[in-house]
Amino acid sequence: TKYLLLFKDPDGEKFYKEVSENTATIKEFKGCIQYDVFVTAVAYALHSDEEFLGTLDTHPSASSIDNLDPRVFPSIDSVTAKWVGNSEIDCVSKYDVKVCKEDVCGKAVTVEIDPDFSSFEFRSTEELEQCSDYTMSIKPLYKGKDLGETVVPFTTSAPEPVAPENFIVRLNADTNTVDISYDSVACATSYKIYQKLDDSEVVVHRETKNNSIRLDSPDPFVKFSYAVSALINDKEGPKTEFLGDKVPPSIGDDLTLDPNRAKVGSSSLMIAIPVAVALAFVAVVAVYVTRRHPQIC
Repeated sequence: TKYLLLFKDPDGEKFYKEVSENTATIKEFKGCIQYDVFVTAVAYALHSDEEFLGTLDTHPSASSIDNLDPRVFPSIDSVTAKWVGNSEIDCVSKYDVKVCKEDVCGKAVTVEIDPDFSSFEFRSTEELEQCSDYTMSIKPLYKGKDLGETVVPFTTSAPEPVAPENFIVRLNADTNTVDISYDSVACATSYKIYQKLDDSEVVVHRETKNNSIRLDSPDPFVKFSYAVSALINDKEGPKTEFLGDKVPPSIGDDLTLDPNRAKVGSSSLMIAIPVAVALAFVAVVAVYVTRRHPQIC
């Protein structure tokens, strides 16, 4: 005697399985379907009447989680995910979701199905770091059965770039350099250093990834000023205010002209001569006059 098993799903589809024992292992089931099960005994060419054995609820398919395809929407410091169970995982009504940064994961959050839309939605409750790489793990919960998990990578968004704070410009006369420093801006990929010399136009002097830089000092008597802006990828933020000074004369500048009083062809041309040189000149003149015209003395 053999037995013919009949499996019928809610849509009326059916399939048969012939077995020779009164127990059997069958692998042809689809996941998350309730089957009505019937059996018929077969002896030679004779069939007994069908007997209803009961209903069978199949587990979700172990591979169905691979087709979950969640949609992930990261913001600056949080993330939202939405997904709909496919036909072979529809019987799952809960998922565990957790967010990880490298090997550090937050607490798992259990998400239940929204009965109005037959969908799931997860919103992170812990504040995430801006413009950082994370992964989201989505694991179905079904009667203690391990169905694997879906892991989705995402990156939190970057904020609008702002002007760096604590902007400092310092002239070092001893080394003929200008030191510029400022606080880092969150998510900044680089910084632009702007320069203005005397009455010239503002130019981009340099672009750097650091938040401090040393530049060569402009020439003596030049009035200089600098500003800085932060860039996040290709988006540039506002500049700081321009800060600067006027480069003093160097130690070796013995002879200079006063630009405010110098007039070509005029007796008002002023020449600045170091005091030591001037005194030496007066002493030489006095000796000369004494020798040539002693009566004057």
